[in-house]
Amino acid sequence: ADRDSVVREREKVSGTPHAS
Repeated sequence: ADRDSVVREREKVSGTPHAS
């Protein structure tokens, strides 16, 4: 799914999984 790609990008960009 594209969402997985987006999440992965955010992970590398933010430096964290997705803990808003």
